[in-house]
Amino acid sequence: MALLLLVVAIIGTLGKSWMIALEIELFIIAISTSSLQSAAWAA
Repeated sequence: MALLLLVVAIIGTLGKSWMIALEIELFIIAISTSSLQSAAWAA
């Protein structure tokens, strides 16, 4: 998962500004999803 985020970050950096914004949004969604999954596992 960490490797995937690293690749996404690199692609976002090499891409255009709108792509960077999209990657950041996807990154935030991924963090939110992983947080929800962690909470579910804790419960």
